Amino acid sequence: MIIRKATQKDAKAIVNLMNDLVKHHSSFNDVYYDTNELAKNWKTIYLKKVKTKIRSKKTIVLVAEENGKVVGYVDGSLKPRFLFNKNLTLDIDNISIAEGYRGKGIGTKLMKAIFKIGKKRKAFCAWLGVRAQNKKGRKFYKKLGFKDSMINVVKKLR
Repeated sequence: MIIRKATQKDAKAIVNLMNDLVKHHSSFNDVYYDTNELAKNWKTIYLKKVKTKIRSKKTIVLVAEENGKVVGYVDGSLKPRFLFNKNLTLDIDNISIAEGYRGKGIGTKLMKAIFKIGKKRKAFCAWLGVRAQNKKGRKFYKKLGFKDSMINVVKKLR
């Protein structure tokens, strides 16, 4: 298994992994995801977004590949957080591992690889959001050294 920078050829596999992530998040039955309201063409829209992220120098998109198959990905970007400090933060946007490959350390390897790039680019810390109900995810992030920092609240308006 190798961790490498994503290429345009990986974009469709990343969209499929994102589809798994959307299904996982919708299982929490919260206000963020209503699968009946998801755009019918969201995969096409997200494919364009992924290709843009891969091309951009502002984002980091990494994939885990095993036997020529993309089995996981992580993406993030460096952002200034002037309200909190004068340093850059590495904002982790998404991480997803294919079913059947979870629990094998792939997520940890992807995260450590993106941390390494973030450090090299002078990031002060890594930042991400995780669903309160996502106990496995929260445990995973704590194991990587993340600490609770903020609580986001949400109210459904329609």
